[in-house]
Amino acid sequence: MTIKIEIASKDVDINSGTAKSGNPYTIRKQTAYIHTGDKYPEKFVIRLGDEQAPYDLGMYTLDPKSFYIGQYDALSINPVLTPIK
Repeated sequence: MTIKIEIASKDVDINSGTAKSGNPYTIRKQTAYIHTGDKYPEKFVIRLGDEQAPYDLGMYTLDPKSFYIGQYDALSINPVLTPIK
């Protein structure tokens, strides 16, 4: 099974401010849609790195680099997209 993710807009939502610790932060997000086999895709957001360009419009799948072992040896995900050709 291939997980299909669609990018329909290159718009980036940027939230910034100052954390309780006094440190500034910036969070950059791009909207995506995951096709899970249901009638309609589900909307979610992908966090982008500080200097990362937004993903181009099109269909993608998850790169194996998306998966890692996180806290308490739990499988975690940080989506990294690979274009579907």
